[in-house]
Amino acid sequence: MSKKLLSSDYYSKKLENGVEYINIHTCPILYKYQSASEYSLHNFEADEVWGTVPTAFNDPYDCAVCFTVSKLHNAIRSNLTEQRLRNYRSLFNASSKKEVTEQIVNSILENNDIRKQYAVACFSIYNDSEIMWGHYADSAKGFCLAYDGRNLMEIAHAAKRAAFDILKEINIFGIDFSDISDDNLISIMPVIYRNGKINITSRLIDSIPYILNYCNDLCDGISIKEAYNRLFQNIKQKYYSDLGANNDLFYSIVCRKDRVWNYEQEWRIWTYNSNVFSGNFESPYMKICNTKATAVYLGEKMPEYTRRVVMEIAKMKGIPVYQMKSVMYAHNYKLKPILLQ
Repeated sequence: MSKKLLSSDYYSKKLENGVEYINIHTCPILYKYQSASEYSLHNFEADEVWGTVPTAFNDPYDCAVCFTVSKLHNAIRSNLTEQRLRNYRSLFNASSKKEVTEQIVNSILENNDIRKQYAVACFSIYNDSEIMWGHYADSAKGFCLAYDGRNLMEIAHAAKRAAFDILKEINIFGIDFSDISDDNLISIMPVIYRNGKINITSRLIDSIPYILNYCNDLCDGISIKEAYNRLFQNIKQKYYSDLGANNDLFYSIVCRKDRVWNYEQEWRIWTYNSNVFSGNFESPYMKICNTKATAVYLGEKMPEYTRRVVMEIAKMKGIPVYQMKSVMYAHNYKLKPILLQ
């Protein structure tokens, strides 16, 4: 694929107050590298696109944020009355104000951890990256699926409403979602490569009163389910009544990576992780949408048996199969796709 097709052809961007604003012109053909596992072959056959919770990514800092610890601790201490402190010592089995503060900090971080709140599907605009084949396709023993970018945008737009409906139906906390807009619940966007992380200290401090009320409810003997429901009802008007209002902040976190990852030229689909509301806190994977691949590319080192399986699935779907081959030039090698069927 020509390296001339870069970001300026697809979108424009501007940076204001540390937040990246993106205007999408069109979406390119997108490629998804993957190892040839039982799950990836099933997804290929079933036309399923799955997302991963960022805490399971290979980059431990992907979607991570920063905050100023001292400011957060000071804000909590200023809200700790003597009565609250006595109650919280019992609630957290803590012996000191410092331990209570640490427990509240943990609760705040848990409720603001965007890496657990979202499922993300990752794509690249390149199908010929040696590094990507090595990192994400089992050292070129896997395969790469191509998707029509414009079709993927339409599918993502439709899937967001379905995902939101599922979230409303399965949530174990009985949370009322009826007045929440889902206009930006799921999006497809390019990754912006910029060093440094977003600082969310002010957002964390804003959430302190809600977390303290949650702790008060637990101290009063209210069930965790009911207390969490009250917590969500209290904060949803601020953070969730219009998901689009915080979309630029979420985008700056979910679709921002350090420049060392620039070679990936990545695009992402992300959606709210409905596993959280179904009580499935452990699973890092979630199906995002159904869409058919337009082509499949086989890694140079793919075993013959796997090769036959992938080609059979592609034949059944009527999509072309390409074999990636290293082509020698004067001073280097480049991967080129060779049409097989």
